[in-house]
Formats: sequence, structure tokens, C-alpha cells
Amino acid sequence: MSSSARLRETHFNIGGGRTIFNEEAHQHEKNLQDSVLKIKSELESMYPELKFTYRKKLYLSEVAEKLGKTFTPASKNPYVSPDGGLLFLEWNGTEYPILISEAKKQGTNDERYKEGKNKQGRGNGIERAYKNALTFSQYNEKLDYNPYVIFACGCDFDKDSSIIDRLWHLTRFEPMNTNLSLFNEDVTSVYLKGHHYTEEPNFWNVSEIYEIMKEIATDITNHIIKK
Repeated sequence: MSSSARLRETHFNIGGGRTIFNEEAHQHEKNLQDSVLKIKSELESMYPELKFTYRKKLYLSEVAEKLGKTFTPASKNPYVSPDGGLLFLEWNGTEYPILISEAKKQGTNDERYKEGKNKQGRGNGIERAYKNALTFSQYNEKLDYNPYVIFACGCDFDKDSSIIDRLWHLTRFEPMNTNLSLFNEDVTSVYLKGHHYTEEPNFWNVSEIYEIMKEIATDITNHIIKK
């Protein structure tokens, strides 16, 4: 069974990008959002005195306001919408982001290899997450932590792929597959699973991503309330 067929059947592997049909990409996004909402519910049980809220979008006007700027957008209410949405904690009258998440699968050459087709050039599906990272860096620049986390997988992230080198700027050359949320506001946590196109696919699954995101959200919550 191909990875795409397996994803359609189980909705278990998190992904997106050009190898997945729109309805499957929507399901992966829903899986990620459902995990964030479950984390929200668990945090509410752990900290009944605190208020947690969830949103799917962050408007650029909010980013400009955080920077003390005003701007006139070219389009109506432009926004960014990370795959997993945004989870916030309200503390002492201020709203703090504690989890912003993306999950990207990129690469088709493993499927093409199985089908006896020629290799194609690597894609650039990770670029949107990279663009969003800049937006969130600006939004969070007055914080001393970064709640943004990216989960990337697929054969385009083979250990010898130059695409991986695009991700080091996000971690500021700190190690990947590490919770860097409390390092500083300019460091993004990047979790990566890659494989050569001739190898068995190695994808993130829901339970793995859930545990990592829960750790990030809990660590940041404790960091904020203990200041």
C-alpha cells in the first residue's frame, strides 16, 4: 500500500504538501488541531485557575500592533494560519502564545521510485512554514521564549538533502529534534524525520507530535506563571 493510500485509510500520519490530496491535507490539519485542543483541555485540568484559548488565525494587524506600528494592508484582513492553530494563556490580564504548530510532509520520489517513475526535483512546501516563522518571530519579539514548532518529514528531508540546510536558520544552528521553546524568542523548534527515496517512509505520527507539543505548552505555561 502506498503512503498516500495508507494516509487516506488511517489518517494517522501527519503531513501535507504536494503528495497529498486536498481532502487528506485537510484531515492532517484537523488531526493536528485536535491534538492541540486535547492539550488545551489537559492544561485546563492541570491549571483550573488559568484561562486558555485557541485560535486558528493570527492577523497581521495584531503583529503590527505588537510592534507598535500601524499599516494599511493591500488585502482585507491578511493573516497567517498555522496548521495546528495558536494556543494562548491569559495571565495577569495579558494573552501569551504557548503553542503554535505546523506539520509538513514533503517529497514524492519515494512513491515515484515504487512506481518505476523518474525522480523529480525536490519541492518547496516547507517555505510557507519558514515565512510564518518570521511573522511569529515579530509577534513574539518581546517575549523570552518561542512557542513555534515545526514537524517536517518526507523523502525531501533525506540526510543529504540541501533542503535541511534551509531549516538551520530557524533553529539558529541549535540542534533539531530538540525542544528549544525556552532558549529565546528567535529560536524555532524544528523536529525532522527524513528518509532516502529508496527507503521505507519515516513519518511523524499523532502520538509522537502530541507528546512533544504537550511538553512545549506545559514548559511555557510554567515559565510564564513562575516569572
